[in-house]
Amino acid sequence: MAVGILFEGGGFTKEQYEQLNEQMFGTPQPDIAIEGLIIHTAGQADSGFRIFDVWESRQAFERFMEEQLMPAAEALGIPQGEGPGPQIYELDVVSQSQKASV
Repeated sequence: MAVGILFEGGGFTKEQYEQLNEQMFGTPQPDIAIEGLIIHTAGQADSGFRIFDVWESRQAFERFMEEQLMPAAEALGIPQGEGPGPQIYELDVVSQSQKASV
């Protein structure tokens, strides 16, 4: 089942986001497909830098965290485990074509 993942607050900055992307994917960042990721968004909000993703499953998200994101954060010295952590919840996905027939 698809899941929504929301990271917000906790002092995470746009600069750290850009550093993590460079650490994981290089510069310039190639147009790559991350297994299990459906959509990725990121931007500045009033409460701080915010990331919202949709993943095919919680397992796909956890695999990405373990294999790519956490090692990159550790290599950069970005603190881990601070703040509330991501909000993860199951999504009811309805495509535009399904809406038309409902």
